Amino acid sequence: MIKLNVSEIYTPLRIFKESSIVIEKGFVKSIKPYWFNDSETYNFKDLIAAPGFVDTHIHGHAGYDVNRGSDEEITRLAKYLAKRGVTSFLPTTVSLKHEDLCKVASVIGELSTEDIVKNSGSRILGLHLEGPYINPEMKGAQNPEAIRRIELNELDEYIKLSRNRIRVITLAPEIEGGLESIPEIIKRGVIVSLGHSNASYEIASEAFRRGASRVTHIFNAMRRFHHRDPGIVGAAFENSNVFIEFIPDLIHLAQPVVKLVIKVAGRRAVAVTDAISATDLPDGEYELGGLRVEVREGVARLPDGTLAGSTLTMIKALKNLYSLGYSLKKVLALLTLYPARSINELNIGCLNPGCRGDLILLNKSLELEKIFIDGEEIYTK
Repeated sequence: MIKLNVSEIYTPLRIFKESSIVIEKGFVKSIKPYWFNDSETYNFKDLIAAPGFVDTHIHGHAGYDVNRGSDEEITRLAKYLAKRGVTSFLPTTVSLKHEDLCKVASVIGELSTEDIVKNSGSRILGLHLEGPYINPEMKGAQNPEAIRRIELNELDEYIKLSRNRIRVITLAPEIEGGLESIPEIIKRGVIVSLGHSNASYEIASEAFRRGASRVTHIFNAMRRFHHRDPGIVGAAFENSNVFIEFIPDLIHLAQPVVKLVIKVAGRRAVAVTDAISATDLPDGEYELGGLRVEVREGVARLPDGTLAGSTLTMIKALKNLYSLGYSLKKVLALLTLYPARSINELNIGCLNPGCRGDLILLNKSLELEKIFIDGEEIYTK
C-alpha cells in the first residue's frame, strides 16, 4: 500500500484540495480530504494528481511503429509512452495488406499486457484497426493499395490471431457491405467507429442505429459538413450515444472547431493524438503504412500535402486544450475518462476508489513530475 499527500486530486470529475490518495494492490483504495501525518506517506504537497492519459488512437512514437508488427517495437513503444504519462493505449494500424495485418494481430495476441505493465510499460488495451475497409475517396494518408471491401472472414482471422483483442475498427459504412456488416462485427465484440468515409447523414445515422458508437478524428477524412448535407458530422453531433474522436494539435482542427466539438459532444468528446512514429523526433522523412511522410515544423504530410497523422503527445494535447481556456478538470476528462469510456473501460482514466492506480503527478506548469502504474512509480523527472 502507498499513500500520497498532494496539492490537488482530479478524479477527474471531482477535485480534492490538500488531500491524499491511498493505493493498495494496484487499485485506488480511498481518497482522503486531508493530508496524512506519518512517516509512511509520500509528500508531494505541491503537485497535482490526475489519472494517467488514455490514448485510443496512436500509430507510433519515437521511431516505433505499430504497423511494422514487431513485438519488440510495440513493447518499447509501451515503455516509452508510459514515461510520457500515457498509462493505457490502443495501438492503431492503418490500412495494410492482409498478411501485414495478420502479423500485427498475432503480435498483439501474443504480448502479455500484464508482463509489460510489471516492466513499467503502458497498458495495451487491444488493437484499433483504422481500415482497411474504408472509402478510397476519403483515404487521407492511407495506402490505396491496401484499401478493400469488407470481408468478415478476413476480420475473423484478425480476431483469432489477436486472441479476441481487436477492440475497435474504423470503417466506411457506405462501401459495399458496410451497413450490413456492422451488427455482425459488434457481435464479435469489436467496437465500430465511422471514419475515412463519404457517408451521407442518412447512411451515418443508419450505421449508428445498427450499433456503430464512435467517429474517428471528426471532420478529417470524411464528407464535409454542409448545412444541406450534414454527413457523418451532423449525424454524430445529434446522437447522444456516439463518442467523437478529435485531434487537439490545433492543426487538424482550427481552435473554434475544437471548441465546437467539445461544446456539442460534451462527455462524448475523446481527445486522441493520432501520433505516428515521427513523434518526438526531428523533422525529416518517415513512413506510414508504406507511404512516404514528410515532417516539417512538426507537421506530418504526404508529398501532396495531405496530413498524415500527427506528432502530438498527450501532454502537449493537455497544454493545447488548457490554452483554449478550459478548466484543468475539463481538459483531463477529455484525455482520460472519456477515452476510456469510449471503449467500455470502467476502471482506467479515473482515480475513484476501485479504479486502477494509474496516475500522473503534474507541477503547476502542467509538466510531468512523476508517473505511477498500478501504484508503482515508473518515472521521476
